[in-house]
Amino acid sequence: MSLAIRKIEFWEKEELKRAMAIQEEAWGFSSLLDVVPLPIFILSAKYGGLVLGAYKGKEMVGFSLAFPLVEKGKLVLHSHMTAVKPGEQNAGIGFRLKLMQREEALKMGYGKITWTFDPLQCRNAYFNFHKLGVRVGEYLSDFYGEMSSKMSAGVPTHRLLVYWDLREDKRESPPMPPAVIFQKGPEDFFFPEGMWVGLKIPEEINSLPRHQALAWYSAADRALPLLLEKYEIVDFARENCMYILKRK
Repeated sequence: MSLAIRKIEFWEKEELKRAMAIQEEAWGFSSLLDVVPLPIFILSAKYGGLVLGAYKGKEMVGFSLAFPLVEKGKLVLHSHMTAVKPGEQNAGIGFRLKLMQREEALKMGYGKITWTFDPLQCRNAYFNFHKLGVRVGEYLSDFYGEMSSKMSAGVPTHRLLVYWDLREDKRESPPMPPAVIFQKGPEDFFFPEGMWVGLKIPEEINSLPRHQALAWYSAADRALPLLLEKYEIVDFARENCMYILKRK
């Protein structure tokens, strides 16, 4: 069945409720404190934000929620959440949602979309840096505090704030770096001085025992702020789960 993506208007309350249901199903929140409520969906759809729904026939299988924020004195569209129903994931629906989000944002006059993500999620890092071509705005240590989602429960919410320049052409793939941080695990940290550097992360952080996952989050929290002072993340290599950084 073909996929259709469309903008959801603020008066379509039942469709917005369907998006909320997918939010809870996809993220697995155990606390209502972490669930984005219906009024935020309505306000975003009405006043400068954007809610998109992905449909197979009449069934909603994914959505994205974005709202306007002011960053460094400039208005940006902040993509707070994109979610796809379990069973429909890894089929390109999220990518289609982001492309439509870009198209609609340009129509609305935005030049940049921002969002945050967990830098130790390998698939998300590949999606953001390689497929979409985002850049890093800043590193945020334990930004949201304790959360109850199935991906964040029990670990710090360290995040990269990234931005997607909607008018920038896709960049060429860089070379593989000679120096790789965390090649042997989270204790294998050194500060490199080369032009190109790799930063390796786990293939599936959520499948690791909790003590190992916490070791990785602690290591990333030490390394990323130092690296980003001198290096820029320019791509992500999916085959070895590695960030590729270039000297600024």
